[in-house]
Amino acid sequence: MKKSLVIVVVALMLLAGMQVSAAEPIVVGAIVDLSAATALWGQSQARGIEMAIEEYNAA
Repeated sequence: MKKSLVIVVVALMLLAGMQVSAAEPIVVGAIVDLSAATALWGQSQARGIEMAIEEYNAA
């Protein structure tokens, strides 16, 4: 009986701490090179970040 009560209390504590959805938007920033010698890598990184954000928002 005591063990099941502890399990129920722990489960309720875990559920109480969960958020249904974020109230405010999450701001994502990155520093990438978009010009000069390393622009090729920086532009690819920027496109990859944008794709990841779009994929996350679609889910």
